[in-house]
Amino acid sequence: MHATDTAPFWNRTAPRYAKSPVADEDAYQKTLERTRAHLDSEMDVVELGCGTGTTASLLAGSVKRYTATDISQGMLTIARERHGKQEAANLTFRQASLFDLANEEKRYDAILAFNLLHLVDDLPGYLRGMRQLLAPDGMIVVKSPCLAGRPLFWLAIRTMQIFGKAPPVYFFTAKEFEAMLETAGFHIIERGDYPVKARSRFLVARPRLEAAGDR
Repeated sequence: MHATDTAPFWNRTAPRYAKSPVADEDAYQKTLERTRAHLDSEMDVVELGCGTGTTASLLAGSVKRYTATDISQGMLTIARERHGKQEAANLTFRQASLFDLANEEKRYDAILAFNLLHLVDDLPGYLRGMRQLLAPDGMIVVKSPCLAGRPLFWLAIRTMQIFGKAPPVYFFTAKEFEAMLETAGFHIIERGDYPVKARSRFLVARPRLEAAGDR
């Protein structure tokens, strides 16, 4: 795996990001609903790219332990200001990347990543890293916009990047997204689009039995 350090961009962006409303509240609530359906009170969960921690604070009550991670200290500062009281219970905010976690021996019952994977520069390698962080019977719950086939959006993103207003963004179809999960050793057990028009694919997957022992 390799990674481009985008933490400086997200540190600069954090205050503006924190003020932006949820783009589609119905789709967000559906994502939370379907995620909770796969969680239980005995799970040890990690969220990658937690941002300002809103999703973490809403899901933490469904599990035993919830570690919300992000590479951006700016994002985590806001998360702690907003949700820090929950840290006394079962929610912990931590500055860490997947690569930091991969160097530890801890394994998780579930790994969550929402609106993150289209920002990863080596998605196949990142997905393999996620599989390695899972307990043998663990699962991942992910949601990512699938942006391929939208030339005007591509042009807008590239223009924003010239002026430092957007991070690196990677374009793939929903079919390509699912294929990358399967190649990384996952078996998809649920799929959905929330919202449908934005092609934001929600997937729940477990390691394939033949792949789970390949650590």
